[in-house]
Amino acid sequence: MLEHHNILVPLDGSENSHRALHAAQLLAKETPGSRLHLVYVATEYQLKNQDEINRITEIIGQRAKETMEMGVEHVRFEILEGDAREVIAFTYPEEHDCDLIVIAATGRGKLNRMLMGSVANYVLHYAKQDTILIR
Repeated sequence: MLEHHNILVPLDGSENSHRALHAAQLLAKETPGSRLHLVYVATEYQLKNQDEINRITEIIGQRAKETMEMGVEHVRFEILEGDAREVIAFTYPEEHDCDLIVIAATGRGKLNRMLMGSVANYVLHYAKQDTILIR
């Protein structure tokens, strides 16, 4: 079995992203010393709204806490700004030497997917790292 030591899990607060996190937690537990990187890519609007920042921080902080309680020792979480597709497929994995991305199929509505394209679809097609899609 392939071992992955730096696993990126993009979160958006959806149930699907929670399932992706659970899959990544199980993988991380199987590989001693692995790190989970929990990332939320916020919009400019969200970053300008303190209530939104607090909400996002609470969600990701809770997920990080649950992950550590499951026995995954190395958990990092960040709120980032930018084009989610680019951040998840290129910027973050390259900066943090991630070797696996575990991403949920979608957390957005149909209209957003039509206008912006699916982040997960983009990551599947363009990321250099191994990628697992959770539906």
